[in-house]
Amino acid sequence: MLRPLFGHSDVQLMMAGDSKKAKELAKILTLDLGVDKFIDLGGDQSLTMFNEMVRSWKSASLCCTENKAWAEIRR
Repeated sequence: MLRPLFGHSDVQLMMAGDSKKAKELAKILTLDLGVDKFIDLGGDQSLTMFNEMVRSWKSASLCCTENKAWAEIRR
């Protein structure tokens, strides 16, 4: 959860939604910030899953430091 892999690739930006223009604009804007590893999670139907993933990551980051989280993962 702390460093997600999708297939065999690192991901820096995950996108979801039906707007192809918005996804292309997000890619263009984030390339200027050095983000070059994207994954498209699909259209609007994947937003519920995407929001749950984000909620889980946020919860993990708020209640645990990285070392504590890794200790929990290793159990």
